[in-house]
Amino acid sequence: MADNKQALIDAMNQAGITDPEERAGIAAIAGGESGFQPGSEVSYAHTDNVRIHRIFSKTRDLSDDDLDALKADPVAFFNFVYGGRFGNVPGTDDGFKYRGRGPFQLTFKDNYKRIGDAIGQDLVGNPDLANDPVIGAQTAVAYILDRYDGSGWEAMKACVGFNTADIAARKDTTCAIRFFVGVTPS
Repeated sequence: MADNKQALIDAMNQAGITDPEERAGIAAIAGGESGFQPGSEVSYAHTDNVRIHRIFSKTRDLSDDDLDALKADPVAFFNFVYGGRFGNVPGTDDGFKYRGRGPFQLTFKDNYKRIGDAIGQDLVGNPDLANDPVIGAQTAVAYILDRYDGSGWEAMKACVGFNTADIAARKDTTCAIRFFVGVTPS
């Protein structure tokens, strides 16, 4: 994990992010989204249906039986919840192929393209590059630079996907923030 944290620090330094509150926010989001362990979304097979309905609006009209069947197959599940949106082509495995990866859980083909172009990596052709500690850290920083408007912690947190109460709480925790800069974002 220390290498992942150092990769994030290095990526922020390379991008010229020196503001302690912004650095703290990026660190807190990476800690909340992935625990600083870049990885791919793998399965919701053992996730409670109430939680899935809360996270993925496309599932809200499914019965529990239908959702149980869907979540048993990760490819079908991710194609259903992410397919046909933000560059993912309907009727393909793009939903699965461009599911969440890396320290910020980068999702959707359009994001893989835009962020990959920003860091000089072919993330569309090789989405698993987002799980490399160095490249993943670069994706996190590039994502913030692309989306964040500079208006404070809540805006930074909001620009990185949907936040359930537990994910928001993990991001709000000060342990990741203190590790990096010793300040709490405002």
